Amino acid sequence: MREEVAAGGLPGARATRIVSTLMTSGPERATDRPAAAPSDDPATDELAEQLRQLFRATRRLRGYGNQHQGGGLSLPQYHLLEPLLRCEAELPVGQLAERAGLSPPTATTMIRKLVDQGIVERRPDPSDRRVVRLALSPAGRERVAERRDVVEGWRTAIARRIDAADRAAGVRVLAAVVAGLEETADALAALVEEEARAGGARDATER
Repeated sequence: MREEVAAGGLPGARATRIVSTLMTSGPERATDRPAAAPSDDPATDELAEQLRQLFRATRRLRGYGNQHQGGGLSLPQYHLLEPLLRCEAELPVGQLAERAGLSPPTATTMIRKLVDQGIVERRPDPSDRRVVRLALSPAGRERVAERRDVVEGWRTAIARRIDAADRAAGVRVLAAVVAGLEETADALAALVEEEARAGGARDATER
């Protein structure tokens, strides 16, 4: 029988094995199954189940990661500030919010607390006084770097769980997953924007 092909042109069984390797960690693995109707392709169904497990494990990791204050920063704070460490440049809050997947108001609230803690510094834009750029303080740079070491350690440990022979295929599988997530996020963003416009029009009509 011909082997079914999954995301990125990979054989379905191999793609499932790669995702499953990431997800199976003894007692950490969930045993509940989805109630969704199966498709006509068993390999697709199994891969979809492994993706569900992946999202669940990611939520658990984020939850416990927020409680584990490595470097004195929560994961949302780290993801917001990491671009300042990586690009070694001053950035406005809007760019940081976009890169972290946060709304500007949420990012602004977080930045205000980080400024009060001496982790972030506000600096005027030399070309536009209306724009405020953000930079890490020396102490903030040290704390973000410490948190980065923790997070990168997690990622490296997970990557090493994949057999060496499967790692190149794993890259293609995860690239396809990321592309699908981005497309879904873009669609949801458009839907949210459309709902906001409809709500605004409805409010204007009711006045």
